[in-house]
Amino acid sequence: MQNKMNKSISDYTLVIIGAGAAGLGASEHATSLGIEHVVVEASHRTGGRGLTEYLENRIPVDLGCHWMHCASLNPYVEFADRYGFEYSKNEDYRTSLFFDSEWLPEQKGKQLAEFKNAGYRKMENLYRESPGLPIVDAIDSSSEWAAHFYYWLSLMHSNDVDEVAVQDVVEFNETDEDWPLKQGYGALISRHGEACPVKMNTAVSSIDWRNNPVVLTTSQGTIKADKV
Repeated sequence: MQNKMNKSISDYTLVIIGAGAAGLGASEHATSLGIEHVVVEASHRTGGRGLTEYLENRIPVDLGCHWMHCASLNPYVEFADRYGFEYSKNEDYRTSLFFDSEWLPEQKGKQLAEFKNAGYRKMENLYRESPGLPIVDAIDSSSEWAAHFYYWLSLMHSNDVDEVAVQDVVEFNETDEDWPLKQGYGALISRHGEACPVKMNTAVSSIDWRNNPVVLTTSQGTIKADKV
């Protein structure tokens, strides 16, 4: 890869920033089109939010994304089949919530469920008025359940509630299919990215769009690209 950094005009036709699931998917698509490219990743690993660690070097535990959400629409189901990863389609998961120093009683669980449902109904109303409003506007912040709902929504949308629009929630195509992977979701993402041309430990600090080629300043030096 180093010899490509010495081109006189552009080092690469395309530079993709980030080797998470989206960046790796973009790399796969670029490869299918025959586009010379590199993926630059600030970390020492691929996978982004997908990270599988191992207890006693043998038990996979996902610290990031845990399951293939909306599985019938999720391309990683095909990848799991391709690489021999095992997953469960059983949707009957028993869950309990430890809240405020106790396991949540059934009655309080119903109160929490109603609070969430009221929040979603408010999001739908706000969506009809102004789709770009943040979802935090739909939540009663004075409620004892607000902090939990904030946290739950941040997990669902990978951003804080003031950074997600009601449009993102209302227009999301939810299929209620969550299939956990035995070997780990992070491990699957990393496995799928093994064929991608990733340059690790390469953090991008600035991008100069003013000229052609585009100039990226990284922790490993300057990279020039036709497209970023």
